[in-house]
Amino acid sequence: MTKIFEGLSLENIHHTYICTGDRGLLLGQIKKFAEDELGILTRSNPDFWIGEFESFGVEDSRYIKGLQKHTSVASLQVFVIATYSMTREAQNAFLKVTEEPSKNTCFFFIVPSSEIMLPTMLSRAVHVVEQKGRHVDVSDAELFIGSTFSKRMKIVDSFVKNNKKGEILSFINHLEYLLAVDKNPVSLHAVYETRKKIYGRSPSVKTILEHLAIAV
Repeated sequence: MTKIFEGLSLENIHHTYICTGDRGLLLGQIKKFAEDELGILTRSNPDFWIGEFESFGVEDSRYIKGLQKHTSVASLQVFVIATYSMTREAQNAFLKVTEEPSKNTCFFFIVPSSEIMLPTMLSRAVHVVEQKGRHVDVSDAELFIGSTFSKRMKIVDSFVKNNKKGEILSFINHLEYLLAVDKNPVSLHAVYETRKKIYGRSPSVKTILEHLAIAV
């Protein structure tokens, strides 16, 4: 069994888990846990559902709420929701499920940081942290830290051009890790503020990252 789920079984599993770390690594660990410890097949099984999202919205939340109402074939239904961001409306729509969870349903949310979750969601869930996810590629973050402002802006422009929120959040998480290792509190604060703004409504990614290029 993977250490992050050590001690869990069908008898003591909670209804909601918020897992932070590397998406691919956590997906693999949840699948292994489901098969090895819960006895649930993760392929071609209506009781094991995985959805990957850039941003999880209110309609996605309602769709999954509808799915979990169906009677499970096995002893447990497992829903795995991997997303880089989750709107306030989507989380509020999900609260009813966590307030009155079905007896045979378990949700795993995989997110880059618990900061994207509302306090009300966090209070109803078990938080799982996978630090091994730090092995992922941090080359852009390393280059960004060691570059001049003009070179940093080229990196910013590439992120703006691709316009993939997941990649931007991954980049910010890698920056946070490297700056934490170097014990740079001023730059770390700038990264924290950048993440908050990226999670906001209709953020101006270019402006936010330009400010980060100056502040770090």
